Amino acid sequence: MPRHSTTAILLSILLLAGCAGGAQSRGKERDKATVDLLRATPGGEKVYVQAQIPGQEPAVFLVDTGAGISAISRGLADRLEIRGRQTQSTLSGLGGESPLVRGVLPEISLGGLAIRNIEVAIDVPGLPSHAGWIPIDGILGNNVWGDFVLALDYPADILEIGKPGTIRVPDAAVPMSFDGNHVLVPVTLHAGSPDTQEVTRSLHLEVDTGARQILLSGSTGEGFEALATEGEEPIFGIGAADGMPVSAFYRHTRRIPISRVEMGGTVIENPGHATWLNYKGSIEIGPPRLTGLLGHAVLSNHRVLMDFPGQRFLLKESTRRERQVNGHNILLEQDLKRYGNDPSRGLFRARMLLAQDKVDAALASLDDYLKVHTDDAEALVTRSIVLRSQGRFEEAITTSAGISAGDLVDHGEILAATNSLVLTGEPAAAERLAQAATQSRPESSLAHLALADVQMELGRPEEAGSALRSAARLRENPDAFLHRRALIALMEGDAYAAVSYLRRRLHHYPTDGHSLWAYALLAMQLPELQATFESDLSQSFKRLHPESLPLDFIAVSQRLMGHPGLAQSTLEEGLLRDCAQALNEASRMNCEAWYLAMAGSELPRALESVESALAADSHRPDFLDTLAIVQEQLGDFEAAQETSLKAARYSPDTLYHLWQHRRLASLAGPE
Repeated sequence: MPRHSTTAILLSILLLAGCAGGAQSRGKERDKATVDLLRATPGGEKVYVQAQIPGQEPAVFLVDTGAGISAISRGLADRLEIRGRQTQSTLSGLGGESPLVRGVLPEISLGGLAIRNIEVAIDVPGLPSHAGWIPIDGILGNNVWGDFVLALDYPADILEIGKPGTIRVPDAAVPMSFDGNHVLVPVTLHAGSPDTQEVTRSLHLEVDTGARQILLSGSTGEGFEALATEGEEPIFGIGAADGMPVSAFYRHTRRIPISRVEMGGTVIENPGHATWLNYKGSIEIGPPRLTGLLGHAVLSNHRVLMDFPGQRFLLKESTRRERQVNGHNILLEQDLKRYGNDPSRGLFRARMLLAQDKVDAALASLDDYLKVHTDDAEALVTRSIVLRSQGRFEEAITTSAGISAGDLVDHGEILAATNSLVLTGEPAAAERLAQAATQSRPESSLAHLALADVQMELGRPEEAGSALRSAARLRENPDAFLHRRALIALMEGDAYAAVSYLRRRLHHYPTDGHSLWAYALLAMQLPELQATFESDLSQSFKRLHPESLPLDFIAVSQRLMGHPGLAQSTLEEGLLRDCAQALNEASRMNCEAWYLAMAGSELPRALESVESALAADSHRPDFLDTLAIVQEQLGDFEAAQETSLKAARYSPDTLYHLWQHRRLASLAGPE
């Protein structure tokens, strides 16, 4: 199975009136500084900086020119003993609104340039806690940048910050508007194509280094209607309450194909689509004054200069040597320099190494750490995960055995631990562990979910259903775990109830190809449901933007419903849309094999492609899953069962892989 990119997440804080707070720099410190921009992955869309804090280790902050105020995590506030105070104001972001708890960050230093008395929001919902394994302490917004000239050189991963006059602002810079909260610049958007229909609009939009793409809101998108598609997609961001299901963030949006952007003296070709929110005339998402954002899609590959005091803006090609700064490697090198061979730093260093795919070094670091901290559950969980990712399944299980059930729950590993035991042929041990988890953490939905999975494997649908209902109650979501409910209904012989659950799942998550596939398999067995299924499939199409359609699962559904011609057309569309955009050759080969298998087309070619992908990376459960489906299509059910078991052992906490293994095992028949 290929890894599909998730829908782009837009991250922005936008304050309502009265929430601005200034930052002051004073004394005889440096007037200008140059620091590295850190990224969590090569080419990552979010950029971060390290700030020195007196008496503390460096803190990592997101650079966010879409934020009117800076924000810090609860952890940083506690470490600095910053006492927040409740206010009557609110923070309004794309994820919703939340009360503003104000505090003051006494001082930070960026490359020797000191900034003091920064007003901050504390513990804002939706604030990112990590970028990869890098702990994120907060975001730096425009109440920090507003006193300075700021230049972000994306290709060189360099940030320059200086007082007025210390960084040259070329004459070619264009006017920008800065009201103390928001940076708006003139921009011309070109949509469509001269060969068909082209629409051009000149607007003023906000420069947002925390956003991923172009966003338009309300009347800003007017004029593009004829070119736009309409659909549903999840919109996340600051203000999103923790624990809410993804379905709560689905919104109706329009997407506009942007062919060209002119801004800051530069032309950006083919930056991707613009997402248009609130196009029905009323503001529903984000602050009332939101007009639109210009994010990474247009800023990347350039040097972005913002003269806040002089209100000038320039976007130009970088003249520096291109480089990519891996934030994990920077933090690792700093840790080694600061603490030397201290084994107590082993867990942190292992994570920094894992983010760079240095697995052997990470395991060695963990083992050194565990010689001293033998019972550290967090380190043991990390070790188990790493061993499992390398196919060392028995060692992973042995490591998990040294962790209490409660700690497995607390660290999110209980599902992997219990299901690993089931897949190894030890369901009784899995049941004991799951029951211990529910006893030690009775208020954890994850513990009850683990017990439900084990009870399903033991063939006890009534007990599994009871555990699942407890998990849903604790999750405070009556529609949680619908796919699992469908599986339990099938165990009880109620296919129509299973269909009902799958239909509800698709209602909440129209892009959920796994549920679509399960529904198609049931409809194939129940001819009276086929018309309903095809109607539901058509309705799902209408709810989604074309580029969000799960073409792979649509192809298999069309094939199962007896439409090979449609399946072939969908296959060709998917190969062009998804496989051509794969990150590397192995992923492209796997994607090709997956689509061919789902459409039931050119199976020898599919087998050759996925075997080539696995030769390049044998530890990928999605590659193994593809091989299992190819083997199924070739009629080799025993091989498909064995391959699906291996995929599930790599990813035992993923319902999809467990479902595939159970399904293919039933096709293979009794041992």
